[in-house]
Amino acid sequence: MPPTTRTKKTGSQDEDNGYEVFLENLELVNLWLQSCDCSVVRVAYFERIKEAKRRFTFSLRVAKYSDGYFDCEGNFTVSIDGTDKPALSLNCTYGTHFHCAKGSKKEFAERFAQSELKLVLGPYVRQLVTDMTARMAIPPVIVPLAVK
Repeated sequence: MPPTTRTKKTGSQDEDNGYEVFLENLELVNLWLQSCDCSVVRVAYFERIKEAKRRFTFSLRVAKYSDGYFDCEGNFTVSIDGTDKPALSLNCTYGTHFHCAKGSKKEFAERFAQSELKLVLGPYVRQLVTDMTARMAIPPVIVPLAVK
């Protein structure tokens, strides 16, 4: 039998393994629309819709962390340029409450907020933007699946 060799885990491998365990124990308990603000300047919108650039931006953060749970916020903005002010502006903030294993590192929650949280909130944002713009009696704005 050939001798077995053990490879020593590096710090980053330990961190990745710890993060995987963190994700396995993560439970979404609550998700809510915290705020929503939208406006449309219809004349400017229809004048500029073909050449105007649509902007989709977001920011994600851990709002509160405690041993065993954390809250996150995701702020999303959709805008279409107008001449003096945006022809379309929609800003919404979602909140989430997650349970995690006791003793989980705060860094894991922050890593989750900056990476996977957009996958959790994305469908809600896409539906809200499409629905709200349709209710404004303009062609519904579709948020792309891959917003950077």
